[in-house]
Amino acid sequence: MKDKFNESLRAKAEARLQAMPELGDNPSVEEVKTLVHELRVYQVELEMQNQELREAQERLEASRDRYTDLFEFAPLGYFILDKNGLIVNANLTGCSMLGIERKRLLKKPFALFVAGGLKTVGIFRKYFKEVFQTDTQHILEIKLKRKEKNDFTARLDSVRMQDERNHPTLCRMAVTDITNEERAKKQLEEVLEALEKERSRIAADLHDSINPLLSISKLSIESSINARSPSGTNDKNPLDNAVNMLERAIKEIKAISANLLPTILRDFGIVTALQDLVEKINQSESLQVNLDIHIAKRPNKKIELALFRITQELLNNVLKHAKASKVEVQLILHRQSIVLMVNDNGKGFDSNNQLFFTNGFGFHNIFSRVKTLDGTVDIDSTIGLGTSVVIEIPLGSRQFVQNLG
Repeated sequence: MKDKFNESLRAKAEARLQAMPELGDNPSVEEVKTLVHELRVYQVELEMQNQELREAQERLEASRDRYTDLFEFAPLGYFILDKNGLIVNANLTGCSMLGIERKRLLKKPFALFVAGGLKTVGIFRKYFKEVFQTDTQHILEIKLKRKEKNDFTARLDSVRMQDERNHPTLCRMAVTDITNEERAKKQLEEVLEALEKERSRIAADLHDSINPLLSISKLSIESSINARSPSGTNDKNPLDNAVNMLERAIKEIKAISANLLPTILRDFGIVTALQDLVEKINQSESLQVNLDIHIAKRPNKKIELALFRITQELLNNVLKHAKASKVEVQLILHRQSIVLMVNDNGKGFDSNNQLFFTNGFGFHNIFSRVKTLDGTVDIDSTIGLGTSVVIEIPLGSRQFVQNLG
């Protein structure tokens, strides 16, 4: 590049020299003055160009310094890897993450810093290979080693880099320490798990203790009615009312127990459980729910329970707040994710108002459950035009346990 610049500059100088007037053996005063003037003009031009070059160099150095600061002291670790996975460059944050100084980090395989043994390294190698196959960004959550400290959970955001011939030659990787996010996610999972255990305990107590007592009481009252009224007289109305109240209480406790511990979900899966839930709502004639399910495999228990609870919460929101007459519920299995969509024709709300997501309405519980599954929630609502909720949960290869046929 420098040689080409020098050649270009020399060519321009020679062209300028040829354009200048030649002096004879006895130049006149005017010819000398003209030549001196041309030389002075040329000198001024060179000085101006030199000044412009100095200013351009200063701007370039300032820009380089800003880039260096941004690169070196960014909150993320930045790594440049070649096609073999060797570290070509790394910023100071990345070096600090791995606990190794830069000069000892360069030309080392990044896979050396992947924790978890050969299996995890294999996952990283497959991921790294995929980076060079497309121009899209690739994301992977994986544990990395940190010298003399505990391993940490990192998110890798990688994209391939191309040369002037559009050949992929390098990989640019951003590394984010998400250990705290993982810790918070685990704590949230523990809270939800404890909540489900408590629900199961209460449901068992209602079913095994309270419900039998009520049933026995009902039988005792009925026996008392029969004993006091052998001739079929009408003096048993108060006791009849007590029996009716007990029957209602027994039905309510059965319903509460079923909501707390949906045994139909455990025994028959998400499809049957949702069909049963929707049938009960439709029987009440307070809301018309249309259910459309397209899944051929049964997700694992964790995802099933989350989807069932989320659907319960969303339908409960519609019943309590939306003043809707119809709801469409869709559950669709895609190749990489499972999607739940709930659309109602109710009064809607301003989905840009964050108060709706913090002050009740069950959205906090929904967001929490979806977060534990690394899913996303998209809520679109307009006053007077109803509400649409789309929840997408990514699926790993081991998240299906049963073929539904």
